[in-house]
Amino acid sequence: MTHYLWQEDSEIEQVFQKIIPEIPQRFNQTPLYEVKVGSGYEQQPLYFIGSPNSTAQAVVTGVRGDTAELWLGGVDLRKVEAGVVFTAMQGIGKVRVISRDGLVAQTKVEQAVTAGMALRLMG
Repeated sequence: MTHYLWQEDSEIEQVFQKIIPEIPQRFNQTPLYEVKVGSGYEQQPLYFIGSPNSTAQAVVTGVRGDTAELWLGGVDLRKVEAGVVFTAMQGIGKVRVISRDGLVAQTKVEQAVTAGMALRLMG
């Protein structure tokens, strides 16, 4: 659920429509949200941040030679496997995943990246 909340910039109602099907029924949980009646907050972007830009799915946490380490806090981890490519959201930068352990991926740098660079899954 973390990646949905971290990357979402749509209305809270739309976010919950995406989250609910992802929660296994065996968890017996239904997430709820609450907004002030008559405020219109349910029609505003999550976190009240108007962001015309798309959101990051990964961040470069370190670079050593031709390898880089990524934190994958905003991506569906089921889509991250060896060979998957992430590209920079601004400027030039491209890495290919070598391996992943939880929310951390080791990658091969194909176009220069720097620590702190925001990335998106390509494709």
